[in-house]
Amino acid sequence: MAEPLYDGRQARHRLRVVVVGCGLAGLSAAITLSASGHTVTLLDAASSPTLREARTGAGIQVSPNMSKILVRWGLAGALEKLGVQPQAAVLRRYSDGAVVGYSCWDSETMTDRYGAGYYHLHRADLHRILFDRAISSPNVSLKLGTRVTSIDPDAPSVTLSSGDVLSADLIIGADGVHSLVRHAVVGRPAHAQRTGDAAYRAVIPTSLMMDDPQLRELVERPEMTTWMGPGRHIMGYCVRARQEYNVVMLHPDSSPIPVSTVYVNGSGTGGNMPEDWTSDSHACSAEQMRADFADFEPRVRALLARIDRPLKWRLRERPPNERWVHPSGKVVLIGDACHPMLPYRAQGAALSLEDAAFLGSLLSRLQSPSALPALLTAYESLRTQRATTTFESASLNRFTFHLPDGPAQEARDRSMRRAMRTELRAARARGIGVGLALEGGMGSIGSFGTTSSEADSCSIRSGETPNSAGIYGSLDDGIKKRKNADNANQWADAAKNDAQYGYDAEAEADAWWGREGAELVERLEREEEELAKLNAGGGGGGAARGVEGRGGEKGWKKTFGSSFFKRTK
Repeated sequence: MAEPLYDGRQARHRLRVVVVGCGLAGLSAAITLSASGHTVTLLDAASSPTLREARTGAGIQVSPNMSKILVRWGLAGALEKLGVQPQAAVLRRYSDGAVVGYSCWDSETMTDRYGAGYYHLHRADLHRILFDRAISSPNVSLKLGTRVTSIDPDAPSVTLSSGDVLSADLIIGADGVHSLVRHAVVGRPAHAQRTGDAAYRAVIPTSLMMDDPQLRELVERPEMTTWMGPGRHIMGYCVRARQEYNVVMLHPDSSPIPVSTVYVNGSGTGGNMPEDWTSDSHACSAEQMRADFADFEPRVRALLARIDRPLKWRLRERPPNERWVHPSGKVVLIGDACHPMLPYRAQGAALSLEDAAFLGSLLSRLQSPSALPALLTAYESLRTQRATTTFESASLNRFTFHLPDGPAQEARDRSMRRAMRTELRAARARGIGVGLALEGGMGSIGSFGTTSSEADSCSIRSGETPNSAGIYGSLDDGIKKRKNADNANQWADAAKNDAQYGYDAEAEADAWWGREGAELVERLEREEEELAKLNAGGGGGGAARGVEGRGGEKGWKKTFGSSFFKRTK
């Protein structure tokens, strides 16, 4: 039995909430909002969202910032049963498999550092456990096979394809990258820019890998393995208690597409490949997939030979929205609807759960309707910072992984090996084995093509970017605008890992409440009492409209104090 969320705290003012979308973000919002005392109606156009997720056939990474949330939701047992905990993240050269980067991810290390472990799951399994957890609440009702056709953000209400209208106090848009709710909040279509990448994806039964000693190693000692090559990379890891091996293959997108694609009301006007990781994909040629990676090491070619029917996605880039909350203060976005993430940092699902945990904590403190717009704006302000930083981190990984052979790639590898030396020393000090990939430990580093002095000379000082430190030579394009570039291997950068994996969404919401929120809500309640007295005395006039009369976003920001909103930044 799960412990009550938010220490059992529930809102004094209870909301009727409609959540549009029954993916990971929508289910998570249903879990947290229902636990906060609100009544939630979940809508999804699919008649079976769990079947839709199962058809994608994909793995998903559950980093500690996400797994700590799942544990609080009472899902630790499911994580242990269905997930695989990788022992390390290993970065390899594409052509010969030489190890150039290593980060220790064993359970003890991750839990000690970040408060929870790192897991690999099948996406359908994660969706199923969240689905079961959400609908177990008596405060959650489910309407499947129900498509939303329009939204009235001021009422607020949603109109369904049946013609029915559902009224609510709050609408949450969890409807993904093609979000209809987003269009209502932002007021314009979503424009996605081509990244130039596409992704093949497949899941291989590990029973097909055990006859090859090199492939068997990938199963017997589970690691997240990344092979980096010019313009391409492959990532692989075990899921479903090592019964399956998930493979994602990023490569140049050679498919013809229009110059730009505009998404309106959930559909694309150009192209026939979805940009996100949950939409229907399309099957592609296994022969073409293998040809695209024909110059990778023999072990990779053996792995891809065991894939019969890969799926393919085109990847498009769209930075996080500037606006997540409608000016009415009654419609809010979460997950991919407001911050779609590319897969290079494996943080898209994690940020969706963080959104839900953060929002649930804030709305568990809702005392009166007057406070709702301010709480939503605090959510937008604080979570936008987090999403933007993560987006930039993912973009940096794409650039780093795909460097062409040459001086910049060699400098990258030296930087990664230097970080690996630190990881190996720390692992040995803790008595942790480093696996078959690194048998021989520190002494084997010389065989990777760099000496200790070479590696040490590749360090990047605080405040420098790889370009200013000379790490990437003359490759200014793609790196000069990137941030968070203190280490070529972000998974071996302690500061970045502390910020990414050590993040606690619920604790961040509580910290804001103690710093700003309690004072704000108290002031709003006093204001509402004064307005009520004016109304009772007949002198309220236009002021008696309270929150509804504050003139939308600018009006209620002015009433609540613009300095408050600046301080949340």
